[in-house]
Amino acid sequence: MCTRYVAQSSKPSLSHRVQETLPICQMNEPIKREYFTVYTDWNQVKQYLTHSQFTFVDSPDKADIIWMYTHFKDFERLSVDSPNTYINQFPGEHVITVKDYLASLAASIAKETYLQQSNDLMHDNDNTDAKLSTNWYPVTFNLVYELPQFCAYFQSNYNKIISTNDERGRNDKHNIWILKPWNLGRGVGIVITDNLDRIIKTCDVNPMIASRYITDPVLFYRNDLQANVKFDIRYVVLLRSVKPLILYTYKVFWLRFANKPFILDDFDSYDRHFTVMNYRSADNLKQMHCDEFVELFDKQYPDHKWSTIELKIHRLLVEIFQGATKYPPPRGLSHNVQSRALYAVDILLEWRSNGYASSNQKDIYPVVCEVNFSPDCERACLYHSNFFNDIFSCLFLDQSSDLCNIHKLT
Repeated sequence: MCTRYVAQSSKPSLSHRVQETLPICQMNEPIKREYFTVYTDWNQVKQYLTHSQFTFVDSPDKADIIWMYTHFKDFERLSVDSPNTYINQFPGEHVITVKDYLASLAASIAKETYLQQSNDLMHDNDNTDAKLSTNWYPVTFNLVYELPQFCAYFQSNYNKIISTNDERGRNDKHNIWILKPWNLGRGVGIVITDNLDRIIKTCDVNPMIASRYITDPVLFYRNDLQANVKFDIRYVVLLRSVKPLILYTYKVFWLRFANKPFILDDFDSYDRHFTVMNYRSADNLKQMHCDEFVELFDKQYPDHKWSTIELKIHRLLVEIFQGATKYPPPRGLSHNVQSRALYAVDILLEWRSNGYASSNQKDIYPVVCEVNFSPDCERACLYHSNFFNDIFSCLFLDQSSDLCNIHKLT
C-alpha cells in the first residue's frame, strides 16, 4: 500500500513565492460610492471597462479600486494607509492558483472527507485513491517532496494493471502521467508519459507535479476535422467575500479544442493532447460560442444533458473555494474586506463508472486542470465587449447577478 503525506506547513511556500503581508483586521468594508476611480496595469481592463461609473487614474494612490495584472503583496500597508481602497486579489490565493498548492489542497480535502466517511469507503475497491485526492482533481504528487511515494505508487499501479490485464485478457487500464511545472501556464514545460525513468529525469530539471492523466476524456466531434477531439472548458469565477463565502460565475464559458483526433498514444503531439491554441498560429484556433457548443453537445450526448453537467461544475467550483477558505493562511485563502477577485478555472470532462457494481455504465464528471490568476480575457472581451463592465458591476456596484450575466453560486 502506497502512502503519502500532505504538505500543509508553510515550508514549501518559502521556496518559490514572495511572502505577502496580511491586512490589519477590519470590520467594515470600504466606503460605498456611486462612482469609482480605477488604477490598472491590465490593458484589457483599460480598453474594455467603459461603464460610466468607473474612471481611470494614473496612480494607485488616487484609486478607489486597484486592479493589478501583477501580484500584489502588501495587504497590511493597504489596510493601514488606504482602508477605503479595493484590490483585485486575496491574501493567500496562491493555495488555488499555484499548481502544487492546489494539489495539496485537493489532497487535504480528500483526507478529511475519507476520514469522515471511512465506514462507507471501506467497501470501495479504490480507497487508496480516495485518500489521495478529491473526485474533482486527479491523484497528484509533488515530485520535489514526494518522489519516493510517487515511485511506489507508480510501481504498485503498474503491477495491478499487469495483473488485471492478464486475468481479463484486456488492456483498458493505464499508468500515464502528466508532469506540470509548479507555476507556469499556457502548456509550457508539460510532459505526458508512462515511462518512470523519463519522469525522474524530467523532475531533475524543474520543480514539477505529476498528475494522473485523464485517459478517458469526454470528446467533442469536430465537423471540420471529421473526428473526435479533446476539449476543455474555462469558467470565470468571481470571489466577492470569504466570510461569508460569496461566489459567482460568469454565465458565458469558453471552449478550447485540440486540433487532432484523440488517441492514447503519440504523447508528444501538442495538437492531439493539448487544447491551448491561443498563443500558436491563428489558423489552428477553433472558436465556438458556448451556446452553439451546448446545442451540439446535447446532440452528441443525448443521455448526458449539458444542464446536468453544468450543475456538477457549479458544485465543484463551490467545493474548491469552500476548501480554500476553510483555514487561515498559510493553508488557506484569507478574508479581507478590501479584496475582490476574478479567477479562471479550466476543466476537463471524464468518463467514469457510475459506482453501481451491477452496472457497466459510465457517467460524466468534471475534473479541474488548474485555477488561473489574472487570466487572459482577450476572447472574453472580443466576443462579449461588456465583460469587464459586468465583472465590475457585480463586484463593486452590487448589481443583481441577472443584470450582469452572472450566476450566483453561494
